[in-house]
Formats: sequence, structure tokens, C-alpha cells
Amino acid sequence: MNPVHFLKYFKGQKQFARLTKKLAAPPGEKIHLKGLIGSSKTILAANLSEILQNSMLFLLADREEAAYLYDDLNNLGLGQSVIFFPSSYKRSIQYDQPDQEFIVQRTEALNTIQNSENPYLIITFPEAIVEKVISPENFKKNTLQINAGDKISIRFINEFLFEYGFERV
Repeated sequence: MNPVHFLKYFKGQKQFARLTKKLAAPPGEKIHLKGLIGSSKTILAANLSEILQNSMLFLLADREEAAYLYDDLNNLGLGQSVIFFPSSYKRSIQYDQPDQEFIVQRTEALNTIQNSENPYLIITFPEAIVEKVISPENFKKNTLQINAGDKISIRFINEFLFEYGFERV
């Protein structure tokens, strides 16, 4: 079955119409959804993103559940509007082992969110949310942006890196 037809079928359900009506009401009312089984979370997220045209944060129970939702949304063709916001740590913050790949993915997610006006579905989990995030002002202030063709002295780059605690090895 074509994903578009699949999503359209669920969009026609009366429960979905009731939910979108509640979400369109003035903010402040809490909405708790229960009984979503299997990929129903994915279908709901995809349909809500199309109708509401706002950024939404989906906070799932753990990394695995968040990764499944992220993958399902990509498989439905929403890849351009879905962001996975991971924790910087490989397993858990308690093991105190940052993972470089996750740090890069987290930084890219923050950059996309801060520098774009498009609505996104941000998929994450509690461990990722509790980590501190640098403010946009400090991030901008502490970023050295280099473009192709720029002429910058090695000395300047070294001073910049040493200032932030990098060491020559």
C-alpha cells in the first residue's frame, strides 16, 4: 500500500479529527494519548505534521523507541522534516562516555533547529533532553566559521583552539 493512501485512511478517523481539534484550541490544555500500539505513533506524528505545520517534539521512553519512530517517519517519506536529537553518550549519561558520532549528530540537530524557519518533527528521549545545551549566543560567539577560499593563518587557528582547551598531539 502506498504510504500516502495509508496515511489518508487514518486521517479520516473520528479520533484523529477530535485530536486535531483539541490541538488547534488555545495552548495550555494537556493532552495525554494512550492506547497507541505499534506504528500508530508514527502515523499520528506524520498526519499531525502535515495538518498543523508546526514544529513538534516527540519525547519517547528511551533511545531505542525514539530511533524506531525516527526510522518509521523516514520510511514514510518525511526524512527532510524529521530530526533525531540524541544524547551525547554511548549508553547512558551515568557511564560518562561521550560518543563523538552522537555529539556531531546532536550539534547538527541544534544547528538545524536554530537556523531554520521550517517546521520539524524532533524525536528524542529523556536522557538527551536533560543534557545541558549551549545558548545560541554563546554557540555563535564560540564558533570559528571557515569557508572554502578563506585565507587564515595557522597561528590564528592554533590560538583559537588552544584558547578552548585543545592540545597539540
